[in-house]
Amino acid sequence: MKFRYWHYFGILFLLYFWWGGFFTSESLANQLVFNFAVFYPVGLLDGYYRAKNGIKQWISVFLSAFIFNAVSYLLVLWTEIDLSWNTVVLDFLTMFLIVYLGMIVGKRSIK
Repeated sequence: MKFRYWHYFGILFLLYFWWGGFFTSESLANQLVFNFAVFYPVGLLDGYYRAKNGIKQWISVFLSAFIFNAVSYLLVLWTEIDLSWNTVVLDFLTMFLIVYLGMIVGKRSIK
């Protein structure tokens, strides 16, 4: 089983710091758009790559996104910034949905 974690971590890292300067307000809508801007391209690239090469494995992109999101929240907790736990739960749920949506669109774009 070949995992491509470092590819996804690299893409997530670049997108996070690229879009981090644009989304600075603390609203829920801003968090959802930020999640879309960071996690959708990773799902899209993964879906396109896997459909093009006929690979059925999809767990590496979800695991990479989950670990990346968890580490970012651990850093927020470490710096003692107040968090709304409802926002954290919603953030993880939307992360999985957005990555899955990107994978579907990437898979369908190959046809």
